[in-house]
Amino acid sequence: MAIDHFVYWKKGKRKPSIAELKLLIEDYLGSVAVKIVESETDFIVTLAGQSSDPWKRLKGWETMAEAAKERGKRKRWFEVDFQQGRGIDVITRQPDEFTENVASGFAKLVARLFEGKVEENDAG
Repeated sequence: MAIDHFVYWKKGKRKPSIAELKLLIEDYLGSVAVKIVESETDFIVTLAGQSSDPWKRLKGWETMAEAAKERGKRKRWFEVDFQQGRGIDVITRQPDEFTENVASGFAKLVARLFEGKVEENDAG
């Protein structure tokens, strides 16, 4: 399951540079970011730790806990895709709750700072 957090820039508003986006990622995440790989089209951000499943010990959530157990532990990461000057797409793929909230929070931060608009799309 992939979840996209699109941030679209508004006409007439300042757009962040790729360098500014990288600075924002670094400062937003601090030591939680263990690696940031930059290419011409995106950043891949690896977060500290492995996936977790907060509901695994709660009664009534056994089905979700079993599905999570089958998926196994995964690295935590998200992508920031540059959308050719129109905005960015902050993408998670099979995220745990922590990773999804970190990625969503980053998209909201960028939108707030640069007066952008966030649209979310769960490609589940």
